[in-house]
Amino acid sequence: MFTIRLLIGAMLATAMAFSANAQEDEALDLGNFHALVIGNNEYQHLDRLETAVSDAAATAELLKIKYGYRVKLILNATRSQTLYEINRLRGELEPTDRLLIYYTGHGTLDRETNTGYWLPVDAEEENDVNWIAISAVSRHLKAMAAAHVMVVSDSCYSGTLVRSAQAQIPTGKERMAYLRRMASKRARTALVSGGLEPVADAGSGGHSVFASAFLSVLRDNDTILDGQELFRKVREAVVLDADQTPQYSNIRRAGHEGGDFLFVPAGISIVAARTDGGESVEQVGVDQAQIELTYWASIKDSDNVEDYESFLKSFPEGNFSELARNRLKRYAALTPDAVAPTPPATSLPSSTPSKAIEVEPMDSVF
Repeated sequence: MFTIRLLIGAMLATAMAFSANAQEDEALDLGNFHALVIGNNEYQHLDRLETAVSDAAATAELLKIKYGYRVKLILNATRSQTLYEINRLRGELEPTDRLLIYYTGHGTLDRETNTGYWLPVDAEEENDVNWIAISAVSRHLKAMAAAHVMVVSDSCYSGTLVRSAQAQIPTGKERMAYLRRMASKRARTALVSGGLEPVADAGSGGHSVFASAFLSVLRDNDTILDGQELFRKVREAVVLDADQTPQYSNIRRAGHEGGDFLFVPAGISIVAARTDGGESVEQVGVDQAQIELTYWASIKDSDNVEDYESFLKSFPEGNFSELARNRLKRYAALTPDAVAPTPPATSLPSSTPSKAIEVEPMDSVF
């Protein structure tokens, strides 16, 4: 897989350099994208959840494959494991980095103090010693050097993270100029699955209602997607299927300076003004067929089933997808007890034990 990333990375760099030379554009450096993804099912003292682990696993895989993130996935995390990772990122991230924190699990609200909490798997219902106050997470985010931090929280009472909904942004040519401004300003934002209300754990396809909408929007996206547009699409899908209303805004007291988080698929860049007076900002894409060809060439002789599964998640309807499926069928025939997975779904069994998984790079509402 490291070879795949090198080949694709070299091809993207060549294509972008060609555009820069031909049009005298200067690419905006978006730095490295990182993600901390937390999914909690197996609670020791609270009701077990059904979809949090599969939601987290699918999100981690999508961010890694399609968006090129450096991902840390933690399943069934305790309080100490969660805070350790947040502290680690606070110490390691640079000013040019971008960070997405995705949390799915139990949440609660102390109505006496109007304080929201994430509940790790070692939390107890009547004892807050292992609860994680959202205000404490916000303080860590304020201290991080990263340019952009976005928190996506799929838990009950997660609305204490955000302030209020932001205005809609321009479209067309003005939108591209907007994206460049948002990329250059410090941002601390949160997308939450509901306000001060319980949210649904079960949904369709083995995911919660919110996670299903979130994953669908990111899978279908093929351009630069800002947080506001992501929110609009996710909210539209969720309110049709559940009695909860997602919210999106800057995070309280976390150092937000007016920017917005950007989701940038691999092979897309934001470039600066052209010297010939052309468009002020534009997107430069790389031929996806060529990326697929490079990917396939690097795994076509592999005997590792996971290589073909990963390929199908990235290119479920690509030129070589049928070959990849046939290869999986062949391996399944060679191993009678094995069952070939059905791509492109990504999930882990809900009973997966607590562990942390590091994924190599291809990087107000609480």
